[in-house]
Amino acid sequence: MGDLRGERKGKTMRRLIIIFGIFLAACGQAPAQTQIVEVTRVIEKPVEVTRAVPETVEVTRIVTQIVEVFLEATFTPVPTYTPLPTLEPIFVTATFTPVPDLQTEKTAGFYLVNIDIAPGIWRNDGVSEDCYWSVTTMTGDIIANHFGMGGGTMYIPPNGYQVELDAECGSWVYLQP
Repeated sequence: MGDLRGERKGKTMRRLIIIFGIFLAACGQAPAQTQIVEVTRVIEKPVEVTRAVPETVEVTRIVTQIVEVFLEATFTPVPTYTPLPTLEPIFVTATFTPVPDLQTEKTAGFYLVNIDIAPGIWRNDGVSEDCYWSVTTMTGDIIANHFGMGGGTMYIPPNGYQVELDAECGSWVYLQP
């Protein structure tokens, strides 16, 4: 029992010395060095005797060991300075795409409001009695339409989606918003 305690104490002492040395080196308190530490252990062990003896004999031995402890560590107590990255200016080149003139003269076809044709009042120059035009919503519901004599006007509301112009109506000219 005493033998185990002595061994534990010796191992614990060696560990503490090593940990303390590493701690000192990490804190910058001690430079990297080699230390020689003398450790003394007492080992007590009961011995069984195979012949008949009236009493128990205990043997006590004193063992002295020299243990080398190496302490090596590097420590930088001040953080290093890292400069900020250099910012490069970003140049964006804009390209100009001319918007088609939505108020130019229109002929027969289908036109999307605010994309191909401007909302507002339009007049045609047709003379036929079969002139047809319509303004519809996105779902195809008719907002306004006309079938009959050409030469009239048409109002395209800003919330309209599509305009259908028939060839019998002739050309359409924008009048005003």
